[in-house]
Amino acid sequence: MKLLIGEIKDEKARAFLIERFDIVTVPSLPVAEPIKRHVDIGLFASCGIHVCEPSVYEFYKEIFPSVISGETFVSEKYPHDVAYNAFAVCGTLVCKEDATDKILLSQFSKVVSVRQGYAKCSSVTVSEKAVITSDRSVYAACERLGADVFFTDNDGVLLNGYDTGFLGGATAVTENEVLFFGDIRRRKDCKDICDFISKHGKKAVYIPDIPLYDYGSPVIAD
Repeated sequence: MKLLIGEIKDEKARAFLIERFDIVTVPSLPVAEPIKRHVDIGLFASCGIHVCEPSVYEFYKEIFPSVISGETFVSEKYPHDVAYNAFAVCGTLVCKEDATDKILLSQFSKVVSVRQGYAKCSSVTVSEKAVITSDRSVYAACERLGADVFFTDNDGVLLNGYDTGFLGGATAVTENEVLFFGDIRRRKDCKDICDFISKHGKKAVYIPDIPLYDYGSPVIAD
């Protein structure tokens, strides 16, 4: 399987991931340096729908033949970097609607808008009906939609250049697993998070003995 991710600077993380995946480094985008290779800045990937930033369309088309090019070019100043930073749950797109790409919006008949521009960064979409999030507005929106929602924080999640990263950005999800990019055992709510994931039929997997790091919601592809 392929792992779409930015630069992996931690050698333990790199060794762990190379054993399990074919690493595909995603192209950079003209946003803040620490997040310019974050997948969730240039690609929406949720519920089998893929929409990407126009400048990286050719790259993602090689991996996802059905990917759709959005019309919004991202740029550095917030909220112009969040056009694709969204996710779907219960058949509904969750995003900061006024900052989201219009072509992405058109893929969904139901949209719920939240205050958090980095909706995907702040959330782990465990399944199509279950979400872990560190944002109150996302939590409230998902709860209204009838999703099973677990609220947590970003404690211990690193991102160079920022005080903290997002837990959602430190994960990748497959049909059977939620992969944490770092050691989830370091968190006080580790058991609760793992139990929530297990309740929805998946297994929590983690890279041991290193801090959690926000890589921008890497995507695992066939």
